[in-house]
Parts: sequence; C-alpha cells; structure tokens
Amino acid sequence: MAALAREAAFAFTDLGCSVEEIEAALPATSEADFIAMTICEMVAANEERLEEYKAIAYPLYLPFLDLAAVFTGKDIVRILYHRYQLWEAVRKIFDGYDLLLTRPPPRPLSSVPMSAPSAPRTSRAWRSGPPGGSPSPCPST
Repeated sequence: MAALAREAAFAFTDLGCSVEEIEAALPATSEADFIAMTICEMVAANEERLEEYKAIAYPLYLPFLDLAAVFTGKDIVRILYHRYQLWEAVRKIFDGYDLLLTRPPPRPLSSVPMSAPSAPRTSRAWRSGPPGGSPSPCPST
C-alpha cells in the first residue's frame, strides 16, 4: 500500500508538479478518545429527541449511547486537547505542503484494543508546485 501511495504521489511530477517526501511525526492519539467524543457529541446533539433516535437507531449502536453518561467533563477536555494537538500538527504540515498522504496502519484498526493508546504515527507529505513558489498543485497553463 505504501508503495502504491508513493507511486501515485510521484505521478504528479508528470504534470509538472514538484513532489517531496518528508517524515512528519504526528502526536499519539487514541482511537478510543475519538470514539468517546463522537458518542458524546451525538448524544448531546440528539438529547431532546434521544428516545426517538433510539427507536430508529441501528440496534448494535444502542449500547454505545449509555457510554455518554460515563465520561466526565475532564475526559471531554482531555479529548479536545488531544484533538487540538493533532490539528495543530496537521496545520503546520499544510503551512508548507498542499497534499498529505499517509501510509496505512500496520494492522487493521479493529485489532487494536480500545483501551490501548496508539503509537505515534509518521506521515508523508508532498510539496507541490515549484520549490518555494506557487500555492497551486500544478503550474498554470
């Protein structure tokens, strides 16, 4: 998969783009944090009509709804802080690059225990356009 992504990225050179491969370390994030936040956001957004939602929701999702009551304000703030750290790291990449491709995880995400934090990820970013030049992915014609 990584080889295919690399080949696809470097295909932009055929269009006259400059392509650069870099190592970009992103902060460690926990998939469980993002799942918890998604559950809390969904329950909060549907709070007034939660019983109606439960009546039409996919049955396997119903046990997750009760989890929203388990998380504390401190949990939510921690998750938001981790989300902020991740977006700040990604923003810094896009300050200098137009396109970011990441390699796939080493194993399916479903095989990662929910309570285990994920290892720090590294990503690859490619700078498009002439070095130090155009913000567009390819030179204009």
